[in-house]
Amino acid sequence: MGQKKQNAAGTVETLLSGWTGVEIEEHRVEQHPRRLSRFDHPAQLGDRHYQPYFQTDFSESMEELITAPHQAVQAVSSQLHSLQQLLTEQLHPDEVIWPLSMPPKLQPSDVTFLEKTFKRDWYQGYRDLLLAKYGPLQHIMCGVHVSYSPTPAIVSWYQAQHQIADRVTAKNQLMFQITQELVGFRWLLTYLFGASPLDENQPAPRPLVRSLRASHRGFGNRSDVHVSYQRLADFVNQQLEAIRTKKLFAPSEFYGPVRLKAKNGLASIPQQGIDYLELRTLDNDPFATDGVAPTTLRVVRLLILAGILFPEPWDAERLATAAAANDQVALAAPTAPLPADLQASAKQLVERLQTVVKQLPNPADWQASLAMVRDRLQDPDQTTAGRLVPYVHQDSLSDFGFQRGLATKRARQGAALSAQFPDVVPELVPVYRYLAQTGIPFRVQDPTKLVVTIADQTPITVTNPAQLAELQALWQAHFQ
Repeated sequence: MGQKKQNAAGTVETLLSGWTGVEIEEHRVEQHPRRLSRFDHPAQLGDRHYQPYFQTDFSESMEELITAPHQAVQAVSSQLHSLQQLLTEQLHPDEVIWPLSMPPKLQPSDVTFLEKTFKRDWYQGYRDLLLAKYGPLQHIMCGVHVSYSPTPAIVSWYQAQHQIADRVTAKNQLMFQITQELVGFRWLLTYLFGASPLDENQPAPRPLVRSLRASHRGFGNRSDVHVSYQRLADFVNQQLEAIRTKKLFAPSEFYGPVRLKAKNGLASIPQQGIDYLELRTLDNDPFATDGVAPTTLRVVRLLILAGILFPEPWDAERLATAAAANDQVALAAPTAPLPADLQASAKQLVERLQTVVKQLPNPADWQASLAMVRDRLQDPDQTTAGRLVPYVHQDSLSDFGFQRGLATKRARQGAALSAQFPDVVPELVPVYRYLAQTGIPFRVQDPTKLVVTIADQTPITVTNPAQLAELQALWQAHFQ
């Protein structure tokens, strides 16, 4: 390989090395009777005041599983798989995990239970506000959120390429450039991975669509909230103004396709910079064991790469056109092809990414993701929503959802330990399980090493299961 080609490959590898994490929302459901679970959130999964890996959302049945950020997509998927395993281990015998974004059919007694039962009292006021404002059904839709933050090397590359003296300015410009790409091409993600074709809590008959949740009829703010993705300053100031005028309670009530996060809050972004972005448009994938497939995460990462390398001029008119395109795609029939103009735009994007990815020394996984996109563009039946259509019976996916949930639970219960916890050797699984369930921050350095951080103490490297007793004692001492 020539020096120029090596340099190009190194650049692509650098630009694909950002930090990615996943948060997935999913309901525990009971099988007898079929309903959202009324069992408590598993106490074995730690204290929700501080648990970084296991939380709940709008309802007590609505679990949130949160990975740490990782540079490798496979590491994200492996951790998510282990968190799903730990949740499954704590399910009541009659519970399964509902695999779809839209909840199952609710009876009036279910809605009453949902409205009156909430056990995170420190969020009670905010939850009451959301309930009064949006009703009980919007916030029990589930989804997958993908976070992204560039490495320092990516920011340095961008800073040099654009000759920007100030590093915060460079990072903000880079992150908003990526944000615009994700917002502008979210119709492509909706086409490929949309998976909410119907709402069983609306009157039938209902024409099937690709993604109710991703459409204007799904998860969104009221029409009086206007936040533009045209300029970063407007994006920040319009949210702050909506909060000041009480149209939003806080940045957490902004339900746009991408959020921007900063350690010291939204107002600090211009001076201190964006820490990470959060893509919020993906439906839960009922065909992926863990709710989102590694292939899907790679497509998101490739779209981020396109935002870095092939920035588009996203003015107000083009952003409005992109939003309309997303709604059109979301509310189309699940097996409908993309409109010709969107099809051409998607193919052009794929080809540009292919020319970049093929420079990598080991491009197989990335090329497989692009091949999947091509196949789905050619055949809508292969999209996630298209694959769901045969399972719809009498305007319902209920049988599919419960059967899929039960099959996944049984598969997890019967899997070998090495498959349940693919990141670590079996000897360290008890330590891994304790750390994740307790909520102690840790990372997997390699399959034989866990690096644990308790408060501001010096990180501890764990290589032996006998160290579990030491960790337990340190954690107990931390709370004394």
